[in-house]
Amino acid sequence: MRKRKYLIGATLALATSVAVAALAQAAVTGQTLTVSVTAKKQDKKVAGPADINVTVDTAETPPTPAAQTASQTVVDFDKDFKFTPGNLKTCNASTLAGTTTAQAQAACPGSQVGTGAATLCSALGGCAATPGGGIQGVVTAFNGVPSGGSPTIVLHARFGPPANTTTVLTGVLGASPLGAPYGKRLTVTVPDTALTGLHLTHFQTAIPKLKTKKGKKGKPSKYYVMAKCSHKVWNFSETTTFRAGGATQSAHTTQACKQKKKKK
Repeated sequence: MRKRKYLIGATLALATSVAVAALAQAAVTGQTLTVSVTAKKQDKKVAGPADINVTVDTAETPPTPAAQTASQTVVDFDKDFKFTPGNLKTCNASTLAGTTTAQAQAACPGSQVGTGAATLCSALGGCAATPGGGIQGVVTAFNGVPSGGSPTIVLHARFGPPANTTTVLTGVLGASPLGAPYGKRLTVTVPDTALTGLHLTHFQTAIPKLKTKKGKKGKPSKYYVMAKCSHKVWNFSETTTFRAGGATQSAHTTQACKQKKKKK
């Protein structure tokens, strides 16, 4: 009897260890960065009005440990890009907790800079096990309160049923430590969604040509996104770190730009 109990106990322990090992091995498997700019024709030396559309997609092999949520994402922009909030009003991220998209826009009038979309998927079963193949969210981007002298961008994501929840991310636009060819870095702090059992697998934000300061006395107007085309190609990079021992993921992409012809 003792021998039988021992064998049963050993079998259960082995099964448990195999299950734990399988769970530990299943995790985030990669990320993809997609950046598009429609205002691709720019001056070689002087930055002009531009737009930008940034998407980060995360691939996971379920079951992924629920605690391995993204904690921080940094996006490095080509040195040809600069961000100028100008005279835009600012939005305090703390006022957006639990708000719908309409409530967030009402709370921060005159500070919206863009829109986008996001997706939440089950950590245990992946997007296939999530209602609708993923819980869809509407992203609204606002000009945030400066941090340490650097501009910030507040990303308000409102997710529909069955989540019916709001996630607010704050990004700081500072200098990129990578050097050439990068100039600006957006560092985004990502809230922990482990308790919901859901992970962010898709996050997209688009900023159109947005005038932020009208030019006076012959000086050109300022736009939230401005770019030049100094070397005929723009470089972009992103890195995301994950909680609970999740591996760091990185991605890189480029886009060609066209230099405007010099006026004779």
